Amino acid sequence: MLNMDKEAIKELLEMEAVPVCNILGSLLGRNVKMTVSGVEETDTDGLAECLPHFNVVIEGRRTANGLTADQLLVFSKEDMVRLTNYIMGVPIDTDSPLDEIALSTLKEVASQCMTAAVAELNDFLGRDMGEFITRISAYDNTERVQDLTRVWGMGSPFVIVRLHYTIDGVVDSDAYILASQTMRQVLGIPVMEEMPMPAIQEHMGKPKEAVSVQEVAFPEFKYTPLQYDREQIGDDKKKLLDITLDVSVRIGSTVCSVKDVLSFKEGQVLVLDKQAGSPADVVANGELIGRGDVLVSGDHFGARIIEIMGKRE
Repeated sequence: MLNMDKEAIKELLEMEAVPVCNILGSLLGRNVKMTVSGVEETDTDGLAECLPHFNVVIEGRRTANGLTADQLLVFSKEDMVRLTNYIMGVPIDTDSPLDEIALSTLKEVASQCMTAAVAELNDFLGRDMGEFITRISAYDNTERVQDLTRVWGMGSPFVIVRLHYTIDGVVDSDAYILASQTMRQVLGIPVMEEMPMPAIQEHMGKPKEAVSVQEVAFPEFKYTPLQYDREQIGDDKKKLLDITLDVSVRIGSTVCSVKDVLSFKEGQVLVLDKQAGSPADVVANGELIGRGDVLVSGDHFGARIIEIMGKRE
């Protein structure tokens, strides 16, 4: 990857950092700063030397003009525990588990940040770029991260971006963006292919025509993070409590082949994996968080919670 490509990626991601800092500052009531400290190429084997061993990985994709770039956002697991402790109102140094609720909250916060960042970049570039999160996971090794990058192309280098971010009084650390090579095209950066050397017999001794060029200077992308006081959101972090989660109640499931599904008829009975009278699963953002009894409340079905899974004390 050419140095000009690295600088272009760095400048664009620095621009994205502006709305990300604003969103986080508004949600957390803290001053947030973020800088891109490096853009390089690496391969799967080189990841173990730079990534945190215990990590939280947000898997996502960027799309533009029919192109798709897979990417991973990698954070230190310890940093994410401190952040979720702060969000949940727990002392930040508490050794809390990254349970389903904590990961779902991080995913929602990350989604809001990415939406704002892509909107900023689309306005600047005049592109119709999209970005979405597919999964968030916590791992106790770097091997799983390496496995995720292997599907991007055996032996092909990919882009690694080092970010330094600070949330006053909560986290001061590094994070990483790993992205497939198509990230450059998705961002609108043309791939510079090496041109073939001319035949020596034809060009030996022939001077190259001078080309008149004009130096172009691009404005430096700078931002000044907004200052937020904790009093703006109160001790109960009301803005964070307004984050919405998809909650559903599942009474059971079954496995069918495609052939079975295509042969469904009206009146056909599906036998589920739950016994009659068993509690239903309460699911938030695809993660099991509790169980409840199904009941009727007026003209609607309801669920009375009887058990919470992985509740943070």
